[in-house]
Amino acid sequence: MNLNFHKLDTKSKSPLWVFSQPAANSVAFGVLIFAGTRDENWPKEAGIAHALEHMHSQNYRS
Repeated sequence: MNLNFHKLDTKSKSPLWVFSQPAANSVAFGVLIFAGTRDENWPKEAGIAHALEHMHSQNYRS
């Protein structure tokens, strides 16, 4: 299987990667955020990345 991803540039300058499978009857997507504690301005933004992590996984059920 050959995976052909295409990069599209949005108005907000955020990259959008598209992978098309015409035979598929579903849609899937993922979100990558390149941010972490080292990207925060201390002390104004201290802990925001960690708080977002907890907010995202708050309703996760395994």
